[in-house]
Amino acid sequence: MTKIEPQFIHCCYNNCIAYTGQYAEETECPHCEETRYITNTSKPRKHFVYIPLIDRLKLQYGNPIRAKVLTKYRENLLRREKGELADFFNGKLFSEFHVRELGLFEDPCDIALHMSLDGVQLTNMRNHEVTPVILINLNLPPEERYQVKNILGSLIIPGPKKPRDLDTFLRPLVDELLRLDEGVDAFDSYTKTPFRLKAWVTMVTGDGPALADAIGMKRPGNAFRPCRACEIKAERCGGNTYYVPHSNYNFGNPPLREDLRGMIRMVEEADSDEERKWTGISRSSILLELRSLHFPRSFPADIMHLVLQNIAPTLYKLWSRTKLPMDDRTNSNFTRESYHLDDASIAEVSAALVEARENIPTYLSHTPRRIDRHHNGYKAAEWEAWVKLFGIPLLDQRLDDSCVDNFRLLSCIYLLSTQFSLKHSDVDILDDLVIRFVRSYEELYYGHNPQRVSVCSVNIHYLLHLPSYIRDCGPARYWWQFPMERFCGILKPKARSKSQLNYSVSNELVIMEHLNHVQLSRLRSPTLPASYLVLMDNYEATLSSQQRLRLVREYEIINVRFYKRCKIREGFVVGSVKSQRRGDITRSSCKVCYSQPQQLQMGFGIVQYFIEAVDKYQQLHRLAWVQKLRDIDIDHSKRICSYGSEGGHCWIEAEQIQSLIGIIQEGGVKFIVTDVNLFDFR
Repeated sequence: MTKIEPQFIHCCYNNCIAYTGQYAEETECPHCEETRYITNTSKPRKHFVYIPLIDRLKLQYGNPIRAKVLTKYRENLLRREKGELADFFNGKLFSEFHVRELGLFEDPCDIALHMSLDGVQLTNMRNHEVTPVILINLNLPPEERYQVKNILGSLIIPGPKKPRDLDTFLRPLVDELLRLDEGVDAFDSYTKTPFRLKAWVTMVTGDGPALADAIGMKRPGNAFRPCRACEIKAERCGGNTYYVPHSNYNFGNPPLREDLRGMIRMVEEADSDEERKWTGISRSSILLELRSLHFPRSFPADIMHLVLQNIAPTLYKLWSRTKLPMDDRTNSNFTRESYHLDDASIAEVSAALVEARENIPTYLSHTPRRIDRHHNGYKAAEWEAWVKLFGIPLLDQRLDDSCVDNFRLLSCIYLLSTQFSLKHSDVDILDDLVIRFVRSYEELYYGHNPQRVSVCSVNIHYLLHLPSYIRDCGPARYWWQFPMERFCGILKPKARSKSQLNYSVSNELVIMEHLNHVQLSRLRSPTLPASYLVLMDNYEATLSSQQRLRLVREYEIINVRFYKRCKIREGFVVGSVKSQRRGDITRSSCKVCYSQPQQLQMGFGIVQYFIEAVDKYQQLHRLAWVQKLRDIDIDHSKRICSYGSEGGHCWIEAEQIQSLIGIIQEGGVKFIVTDVNLFDFR
């Protein structure tokens, strides 16, 4: 029905190579010498699945609803004000490199793709890793493109080991992208006209090792020059691993790599191990064949891996004295440092997280877990909640002020870089924040001590390039790895056959792609999300005389219906006191922050219930009866917000609700946490 025909491609039994390109006719692996075929048969010992891209793109243009979206989104976005970075297409990489230098994207039907690759462990024993390669269609608006059903799963490099020659596995995808560079015949069902379908990969993301392999550079930790964006030199300091302190780094004028593509070719021609060592380049990548990729600007460092899976866990380990051997109390040379948290403080922080569970809405965070017991198992989303919501109020008054200030800088960096849109002036502020963070971080935790150099990982260094990546590719949320994490989260349970893990996940990928594209083969319009708020869970009640008097005086209401919940927008549902059936097991969803007309400061309160009311002019109003939180104290310097007690009630328009809030009670103080920015970023 979808006409998607997967290709089954032979590969080495030990995952060294795929039998493509120069190895297409080989009968044994050139690296491990394992035979390609089962003895006395023409059947391969191992294969992987590649799902062709062209057929799926044609299928999408075969649906008039999808074809219109693919054609119009970028066009409408670029009509907006030039001073705003609201997506990849507002960045310098697209305007300067793809459009001006290469002359691409002349036709509104041309498709921009974002390639992502990352490793995922299929077993709890972590002994079988596969590498999915996915494509994200940037022609779709952000609210659609990152849905799993719209992610284009292209191939899964089988496990259990990482491939020795990644390029041979990427060959089928690169060959198809080269065809799309020239253009293939297709039909636009929206305009009812034939056209030349063209598509280009504009950026590639992944974790550090995956990106290094894709570019053709040595992996971080093994390279004298580990950064693809600049020529900073790493140091070993007696060990075998390279680290990246910034003792002699020029923050104002860093030694950038302007033409990494040319440098890779030069090193390949020189064929010298000495050149490879001094440049950090290991080989010529197959991705060099794609002219749409700028080396290195098309390879931004993923903020999820940088901050949430590396820097935030490292900071916690430093505070809890588990990162450096010299911080271990059993070490004879142990000396208490200013950044150390004592065991009692760590236990108090963990207890506060657990006690706050029922007051932290699911909309804001996963259920908080004790950080002292579970930090090694924290997922990226949990570290995100720690960085954005919990860390600052819980560390204040416990950790040394300079360390808390440094953590505040990290929180600001993450919050600012992941905004939905940014002004160029915001990126200038980010420039200052990352430099201040790196300098204070190394002053606090490294201090030019060779025994502490392991805290200077390349992830700290890549923060310095984050503003440049945002200027090139737009806000970090449009190229972070969360879509890949969601894709892998769905893929992992599909590995049902424990004896044939590779084939199990590959078959499921094929089924997923068929199901995702079946809807596009039909002409019916998809269900569109409501653009207005919706009240839910109607119940019977009556207004008190005071409530009715205020309602009539303020809105001239004549008819009222009561509701327990309100859907403000897609994915955001606000509850009320009436909807909280079990306070002991149900997490709160009724505490909100809301805009106040003619006031700059947000209001905070507890929604008692919602009503739908009609006034004497037959106008419909959707209102919330809110108990206000009073004695609000917003400390901009500490980035902490708290309140004193519950106060009186008021009616507010449901549209005024901006987000949910969570409450953390600590030391008699009630801290407010929310995803709405209440503070300046300076």
